Amino acid sequence: MEGMIDFDKFRKDYNSMTFKEKAEFNREMIAQYPNQRYAHVENFKNTLERISPKPRVMELGCYDGYLADKCRDQVFSWHGFDIVLPAFTIPTCMKFSLLYKPFWEVEFNPKDYDAFVCSHTIEHFSDVELEKVIDKVKGIEYILIEAPIRPICNNWAEYDGAHVLEMGYEKVKELLSGYQIIEEMPDLWYCVWKR
Repeated sequence: MEGMIDFDKFRKDYNSMTFKEKAEFNREMIAQYPNQRYAHVENFKNTLERISPKPRVMELGCYDGYLADKCRDQVFSWHGFDIVLPAFTIPTCMKFSLLYKPFWEVEFNPKDYDAFVCSHTIEHFSDVELEKVIDKVKGIEYILIEAPIRPICNNWAEYDGAHVLEMGYEKVKELLSGYQIIEEMPDLWYCVWKR
């Protein structure tokens, strides 16, 4: 891609793109916007600290392991998955797995993890893809999600970023039926579920 990224075109074409094309787009976006990490770290630290014993964490959208590094004292282990290699050094406290296929096609046993963490990542999935992600992680005892999404629906037209999720967080909560919400902060939506 030459010049600035056309995010509206990306959103328009998203559902017809292959996994490989989405990964390439993300690599190009990272080249132009290398600082792709964001989380209210204290929320995650406080939640993880209350899980006993120290949890084995799986993170989707880990990028460079920023959150893993900040929460290292609250966890037993951290395994991060991402679609792109980070532009920064990965901390030694995190095992990193580069995704070569969609996350919901990755083989793992949910019983190997106590908590699933996803910070500023679900908004980069289509509604159908997010349903597959949630189906894949059901069975992990705790689910922690932070995302800049609205309660009912999202419209990203003219938004300068690669957000595509249309469903709001009320629908996300429905997808996690069978789990109990134990913490929720709606301003910048942060929600924790326990099975």
